[in-house]
Amino acid sequence: MKSIVIILGVIQAVFGQRIFPFPGFMTNPVACSFNGPQDAITLRGENFISNYGSNNCLSLKKYASNRNPIVLQQCSWMKYPTSDQLFFFRNGNGGTILKPTRGPTMFDSCVAPTFGQQLSAVQCAPKNSDQTWKFNQVRTNLYQIRQISSGRCLKAESRFDGANASLQACNVLDSMQLWRVCTSK
Repeated sequence: MKSIVIILGVIQAVFGQRIFPFPGFMTNPVACSFNGPQDAITLRGENFISNYGSNNCLSLKKYASNRNPIVLQQCSWMKYPTSDQLFFFRNGNGGTILKPTRGPTMFDSCVAPTFGQQLSAVQCAPKNSDQTWKFNQVRTNLYQIRQISSGRCLKAESRFDGANASLQACNVLDSMQLWRVCTSK
């Protein structure tokens, strides 16, 4: 086991990407509090959603209109927390509704896939299962986020700033489909 961990550490150092969550490979930023082993349904307040494979957070790209893209950016909690990376969790439709804390003021926005499965902030629609998500716990503080209507999982398309988040077939071994939820302090 020790040799596997060493090999994974070398791969992580060379490629800058986590292969799979092994103990000792996670870091806890000081400005953020990771939620413990609990159901996502009980999460409260404003939350950062951080991709395990890229270490970037979901981020609302613009504030001007409906269908604002949600991309991955360096997590702002590491320097100065910004509201474009904070999300509220609401129960509904048999799962969790993700709501950006900041967005277009003309409508109530929720996270849903739009064109080509790209993640966007769109106008909330009651009872729309496209806007409903399940947080399946993989291990402590680590989740796969599955969309209710498609059964597909949220994936960071690359580890670089500005990468898209989209829906793909679920694969628990894919670190780009694993997410941490961090409550803003």
